Amino acid sequence: MRDGFGRSGPGLKNSVEWVCFDVAALWLGWVTVPLHVTDGPHNWADRLVDAKPKLLLIGALVNWQALDALPLKFESLELIICIEPVPRATEGVISLDTWLPRETAPYSQPVDPEDLATITYTSGTTGRPKGVMLSHRNILFAANATLQRNPGYLEDVFLSFLPMAHIFERTTEYYVAMMCGGQIAFARSVAELPEDFTAIRPTIVMGVPRIFERI
Repeated sequence: MRDGFGRSGPGLKNSVEWVCFDVAALWLGWVTVPLHVTDGPHNWADRLVDAKPKLLLIGALVNWQALDALPLKFESLELIICIEPVPRATEGVISLDTWLPRETAPYSQPVDPEDLATITYTSGTTGRPKGVMLSHRNILFAANATLQRNPGYLEDVFLSFLPMAHIFERTTEYYVAMMCGGQIAFARSVAELPEDFTAIRPTIVMGVPRIFERI
């Protein structure tokens, strides 16, 4: 595996930051291991121990504090980055603004289509979630196959509300939208979906039955 693992971490909801981090990581040949934001610290810890990431991206400091309070050591972690500002006295965590230089020279790492791109943990399977290893070719083939069946257009607006840690949402609302040149809007919450539908007026929505039943 390349230089290390990028991770879209606990507490980071679907957002522009999520997409930017994922695209940058894949561009550099890193491997992303997204976590479900609602899974809680014990499940996050299980993924951290299993995947052994080097870099952890979190949305809020409280999420790392919940992890750090567990009787576990995440020895693979070399860097913990938080989207929100972090007090100077916080040990082992830096804010995104501190870590990311304002001006950075463009850089890319040669990536082979067969290189590992992401590890996504299954949901709804028997036993503990399994880490599914997907290559760059896997992702692009699935997204392209979706567009072959259901063409997308520049005028399309995708509304993202399922967790991007799940490969279904990540492929159909994110990679597909980028490939067809459409726009991605991020819903505030499932409870506010009816209002978001009215305000955003999406042309394409991917979901699961229980979501449509609720709205």
